[in-house]
Amino acid sequence: MTENEEAELGRRMLLLAQTEAGLALPKAGGSPALDRINYNEKLKKYYPLPAKASLINRMLLKQLDVADIAHCVQSSTLTVTQIMSKYNLPRAEG
Repeated sequence: MTENEEAELGRRMLLLAQTEAGLALPKAGGSPALDRINYNEKLKKYYPLPAKASLINRMLLKQLDVADIAHCVQSSTLTVTQIMSKYNLPRAEG
């Protein structure tokens, strides 16, 4: 085996190992809906927001903090961040 063949084989083995390692690790965070939006071009259209999500979106566009938004809508910061993740907020209105 020549030096060039050995280098090419090493490069291929590294690429295969990185691919297998990526497949073995579970995805951290995110949601299946966001993954579909990111990886499937057909699903890039947005659906209408529910009233609470629309209110949170408007507050985010006005640069309010998550804690302030949670206080205004009388819910926890966790609820607000979950709504942000679920509906991919902030979105441009229009």
